[in-house]
Amino acid sequence: MADQLIRNATIVTMDDEFTVLDRGDVLIRDGCIADVGPGLDGGGAHETDASRLWLLPGFVQPHVHLCQTLFRGLAEEMGLLEWLRSRIWPLEAAHDPNSLSASVRLGIHELLASGTTCALDMGTAHHTDVIFDEASALGIRLHAGKAMMEMGDGLPEGLKEKPGTCLRSAVDLARRHHNTESGRLGYVFCPRFLISVSKELFRDIASEARRMGCRMQTHTSENLDENREVERRTTMPSLRYLERSRFLGPDVTLVHVVHISDDEFSVLAESKSHVVHCPGSNAKLGSGTARVPEMLETAINVALASDGAPCNNSMSMFKEMRLAGQLQSLRLGPGRLDAQQIVRMATRGGAAAMGLSKRIGSIEKGKRADLVLLDPHMPHSAAPSSDIFTRIVYGMDERNVASTWVDGEQLYDGEAVRGVDDAALVAEARRELEKLLERL
Repeated sequence: MADQLIRNATIVTMDDEFTVLDRGDVLIRDGCIADVGPGLDGGGAHETDASRLWLLPGFVQPHVHLCQTLFRGLAEEMGLLEWLRSRIWPLEAAHDPNSLSASVRLGIHELLASGTTCALDMGTAHHTDVIFDEASALGIRLHAGKAMMEMGDGLPEGLKEKPGTCLRSAVDLARRHHNTESGRLGYVFCPRFLISVSKELFRDIASEARRMGCRMQTHTSENLDENREVERRTTMPSLRYLERSRFLGPDVTLVHVVHISDDEFSVLAESKSHVVHCPGSNAKLGSGTARVPEMLETAINVALASDGAPCNNSMSMFKEMRLAGQLQSLRLGPGRLDAQQIVRMATRGGAAAMGLSKRIGSIEKGKRADLVLLDPHMPHSAAPSSDIFTRIVYGMDERNVASTWVDGEQLYDGEAVRGVDDAALVAEARRELEKLLERL
């Protein structure tokens, strides 16, 4: 891999001090950031002139559903449980390897073209190897795991697995894929949520994941109907149940966490579990708004993610950043969740939630060169304001992405994702969706 030098950029480092270099360079060697600063000597490195551009660490989304990208627009105007039972679960159950491949490719394309360099994907119950194959081919940094489900009202037989079978297949997948591609790919154990997984399976998952050095992720406390169903079955609130199942901890990412009591808030803080806030999904499904500023004030790490295409219709981090700020302004008043905090959630917060703080999330010497270049001078975002963070959160979108880099490789150049023919990608997705609907 040839050395690269990105020269003359405004560098938004996202380091501990939120340092911004007005005119700086980044030297990339062997996929890592070898140096950061003004006037670097590239020593013959291939140079990219980034004058007038802003360089950020790539966005990190610790919760997506790439298996659902094909289903965008097919599950509208429903609450969570109806959305899952009447549409999403039957659609997921109809996937075969070819349709899943098309869905994953389409989703990764959208992520890279909108500046996301790293994601954590909760797959469906089967064909999980396909997800890793596509991530390997397209170059994104991806941690993923099969969605583990053993029971639940409305759960199709095609997604339901016996606990032993479910866990064994996850362990086999972890053995094949965890820490592969020089650490770019990783396995995460993903019990779907409390309604579909027993306490015993949660405990077994936690034991196996920790034995193998893997992280864990589950949805929780997303929706009031979900919470009521959990309490009917378990006689306790969700986070207390997860605590009793020995599932919580700093190696766990909890998705949504919209409806929790003050007692559960304490459980969350004490366990040092991470939270992924998905404001677009929560708003579209009518689930509510998480208490994000309060979590941050209690030293709970909160990250941002788009969730899946059919509960959001977009996988752009820009939309999530903007909505995250707007919803908290409605809840608590303007500025309570400020733009600098929001960009941190979209970068360093996501890296921490995936256990990757030492590798990605900021532009610092020794970290992997996962980067995004933004053009702030496009007509829709040009402004005299000097507040970089406010301009990123409230003035930009995916049109501003000039290039996306993972491990020092440019995967998106502002026009195309490397190795992907857009027209062929969309045509393939259309064909595979038609066949999937016929199976359904």
